[in-house]
Amino acid sequence: MLDGGAAGTAGPWNRSGIAVTVVAHTGNGETMTCRSGLLALRRAESVWELVVGRGVPAEAVSTGVVVDPVCGPPSDGGPRVDVLVG
Repeated sequence: MLDGGAAGTAGPWNRSGIAVTVVAHTGNGETMTCRSGLLALRRAESVWELVVGRGVPAEAVSTGVVVDPVCGPPSDGGPRVDVLVG
């Protein structure tokens, strides 16, 4: 669980210099129109909003999209979004 500290405080995020990266994965065959990057970006933005809503400063969170070299939808149940904390 993300814990940014009490409301109105900086929480541990700013004090320790933590950076959060949200990476949404997509595959070339995720959509018929080949606009899978846009869908992945929307997934990343949704997770970005969740992370910021939990108290992480917006400037500490970046997003990205990775196109996995697969042809078709992922076999593990759906698109993936990774949240990397460093």
